[in-house]
Amino acid sequence: MSFEGECNVLRPVVDFSENIWKDQFPSLPSSDSVFDSLTKEIIPLKEKVKGMLKASTADPMENVKFIDTLLRLGVSYHFENEIEMQLERIFNSQENLFVKNDYDLNSTSIAFRVSRLLGFKMSCGKDKDNDKFKINGVKLLALGF
Repeated sequence: MSFEGECNVLRPVVDFSENIWKDQFPSLPSSDSVFDSLTKEIIPLKEKVKGMLKASTADPMENVKFIDTLLRLGVSYHFENEIEMQLERIFNSQENLFVKNDYDLNSTSIAFRVSRLLGFKMSCGKDKDNDKFKINGVKLLALGF
């Protein structure tokens, strides 16, 4: 298969309007002193959050909610060891966590999400005889059926 001759393709010329952003991007400071000062500012804040994480509260669900906040903010990688220690302490007493306390569905779902996200095993089923998920005497899980 041979092609003889040239193909003249006329492409339409489009006149785009002027860019309203003027191709200006915020520039990062190039000096190392600015980065050093920001690093020095971050170190005490990380220590403060570590202290907040290690401080045990009377309600372990508050710690789980705090860990969930760190996960959602995307800064949990700074505190991996502390988070794992807290979750081991909390979820090793998992039976005590949910049997003794009557948490609402939001708190239970946060605990489930955090435990599954970080690799802790938590059953997704509830005991049929256990009426923890009730509002005004109506089982929440039965509402969908």
